[in-house]
Amino acid sequence: EMVMTGNVKGDVGKLAVFAGVHKFPARVKCAILSWHADLCISIHVSPLGGPLILSTPPDKKMSTGCPPIDLLLGGGLRKGELLLLYGERGSGKTSFAFQAILKAALQGIASTVIYTEGRVPLERLMEMAGSSWSSVCDQIWIREVKSFEDQDTLIESLEEQMPKQTGLLVIDSITSRYRGTVRERKKDNIPVNKSLNREIALIKQLCLETGLTV
Repeated sequence: EMVMTGNVKGDVGKLAVFAGVHKFPARVKCAILSWHADLCISIHVSPLGGPLILSTPPDKKMSTGCPPIDLLLGGGLRKGELLLLYGERGSGKTSFAFQAILKAALQGIASTVIYTEGRVPLERLMEMAGSSWSSVCDQIWIREVKSFEDQDTLIESLEEQMPKQTGLLVIDSITSRYRGTVRERKKDNIPVNKSLNREIALIKQLCLETGLTV
């Protein structure tokens, strides 16, 4: 109900941010359902309300490079989990991702970046890194994706293709090529929706098996 109407009932904690999704088209609501469930688990809240009891031990955290956001996330990015960041164009999503990548690199953690928004703004990443670029660039592997089919193929074999030492995976963004394909196909969107959900499931499984942070 919260995602469909924007009405928030009871204390749902951080899940309240999903109330803003109600004003977007149905395809957006469908695309975030699996992320909604994953966030429920990560903050120990049941999608139906009330606490969620987990038997797994607390996860280690990875700093985003921004202390206020680390505080909001309870200490940083959780190892073995996915974080969905969404917002309007120009709201800072890519800058946030680059900040996390550079912070990880300075800590000796390698990152894999799947970029779907055209040309990678490498100049911005280098500018943010400053004088440390030469010491961190070897820790960052970037792959540009030109189509949704290319994205689907890459994620299918992601574990084999990305460097083995990868600790942080950034996909910017996982829905960009999906939206373009949906616009092209117009009414025949069911196969595309299934492919996107499958991609997310594969990434989540990879997180659980390897401890990768996404």
